[in-house]
Amino acid sequence: MVANASSHLSFTFPKREKLCRQKSIDALLAKGSVLFAHPLRVLWMWGPPSDVPAQMMVSVPKRLFRRAVVRNRLKRRIREAYRLNRSLLRDEPGGTLWLLWVYVGKEEAGYADVERAMQKNLRHPFELVPSSVHPEKT
Repeated sequence: MVANASSHLSFTFPKREKLCRQKSIDALLAKGSVLFAHPLRVLWMWGPPSDVPAQMMVSVPKRLFRRAVVRNRLKRRIREAYRLNRSLLRDEPGGTLWLLWVYVGKEEAGYADVERAMQKNLRHPFELVPSSVHPEKT
């Protein structure tokens, strides 16, 4: 079975699902809420409506992992865990969920640990939506 690229159940990770705009990133860093499941911390907030339910980016601090090979391997694991488990997110018709995944573990974790933390964070009810995004909800 071949998944259509426009299908909601597609396992691809297209550019439009990556959080790239500097204004969006600055707003997320300034006003975002925090969730934590070791070894991942996620900053999240609701952004304006878009054609995708969520946009995300990944950060692995150079302070914790000096070698780029290790940082890149961890970022790949986080992106892969998100790509395979993003179906746990619920669609909100009035906004796009912005996510910034930050690796906070002191040692390199295996894929199973990253996926477990990802699933725990994605199951969080992101219903605490500001009224500016969803004026009908109070």
